[in-house]
Amino acid sequence: MILQNDETYFNYMRMTPDMFEYLLSKVGPLITKMETNLRKPIPPDTRLAMTIRYLASGDGLHSISLNYRIGRSTATLIIRETCEAIWDCLSPEILFTPSENGWRKIALEFEKRWNFPNCIGAIDGKHVAIICPKKAGSTYYNYKQFHSIVILALVSATYKFLIVDIGAQGRHSDGGIFKNSAMGQRFYNNDMYLPAPSAISARHQVPYVIVADEAFQLNSFTMRPYPSKNLTFCQRIFNYRLSRSRIVSENTFAIWVNRWRILQRPLSTSLETSDAIIKATVCLHNLLINTSYYCGDNYADKVSANGQIMEGEWRSTYRNTDNYSNISHCSNNYSKHAGEIRNTFMDYFMNEGKVPWQEQSIQRNLL
Repeated sequence: MILQNDETYFNYMRMTPDMFEYLLSKVGPLITKMETNLRKPIPPDTRLAMTIRYLASGDGLHSISLNYRIGRSTATLIIRETCEAIWDCLSPEILFTPSENGWRKIALEFEKRWNFPNCIGAIDGKHVAIICPKKAGSTYYNYKQFHSIVILALVSATYKFLIVDIGAQGRHSDGGIFKNSAMGQRFYNNDMYLPAPSAISARHQVPYVIVADEAFQLNSFTMRPYPSKNLTFCQRIFNYRLSRSRIVSENTFAIWVNRWRILQRPLSTSLETSDAIIKATVCLHNLLINTSYYCGDNYADKVSANGQIMEGEWRSTYRNTDNYSNISHCSNNYSKHAGEIRNTFMDYFMNEGKVPWQEQSIQRNLL
C-alpha cells in the first residue's frame, strides 16, 4: 500500500505515508511490546495501521481481526491501547492550553475570518451513538431516543478542537453537562486566563466570549442568539452574525465524523474503549486538519467574496446521519449584565462593525 500513490494510501488510511511515519515515531514507543520466548509480539507499525484503518473505515472489530489474522479480543485490546497512546502523546501538544496570548490569537482569527470580534471559540455538544452498555438502563438514553455519550467541544475559527470534554451520559441536559465539566467549571470560576475586556470600537468595550446556540445559557462569557419570537431587525442581524461565526462548530464535527467513519455508526465497544476512540480521533483531526488532503476547499463551508456561506460537501451526508444531533435547548434565563453585553455586540454589528451583506442576508431569509 505504501508503494502506491499518496491518494490511494490516503483513501485507505486517511493520512499520507509521511504523516503515518510521523505518528508512528510519536506513538511507537508506547505500543511496542517486549519479545518473549513464547511468541513474537505484533510490531508497533502493524498495531498503529490496524487502529487507523479501524477508525477510518468504520469496519467492525470482527472484520478487522480477520483482515489482520488475529483474534477479536486481541484486536480490541490493540485498538484500545493504541487509541490511548495517541491521546497521551498528542493531546498535550495538539489541544489548546489556556493563556491570555493564546486567547487573543484565537480572537483575531475569528474577527478576520468570521467578523466577530473578541470571540475565543464556538462551543457545541454532540451525541455519539453507542450500543447500550450492560445494566445501564436509561442512563445513556437521550431525548433523540438512542443511547449516547456526549462530546462537548470548544473549536477554533479554523476547525480545530481547542478544549474537549468527553464521556458525559446522553440523558444529561446540555446546561448540566457544561456546568459540571472541567471546562465549564474553569469558565465559571474565572480560571481560563481570559484577557480583560477590550475595546472593539471607540464606543464599545466587551469581554472575550464564546459563541453558542440555544443549547447554552447566556452569560458574561457565552453569547447565544436572541429568542426566535418577535425579533427586531437589529436582533435578527445579531443572530445572523453569531450564527455565521458559530458555523465553525458544525463544520468541525462534520469533518471529524466524515473522516473517521467509525463514528458514523453506534460504537459497540466498552465505555472505556469508546472514550478512547473519541479521544484518539479528536487528536488525529487536529493533527491532520492543516493538510491539503484532509480539508479540501469543497469539503468545509466557505465564505464567498460577498460574505455568503457556501455549504461544503459534508452537509449532504452529515444532515442524514441520525447518530449525531445537537443537544437539547437551555432555558433563556440570564443576568442583566449578560444581556447588556449581547446588546453591545448588537449595537456594534449595526454600526461600526457592520458588514455590507448582512441586511441582504436577513431580507433574503425573511422572504
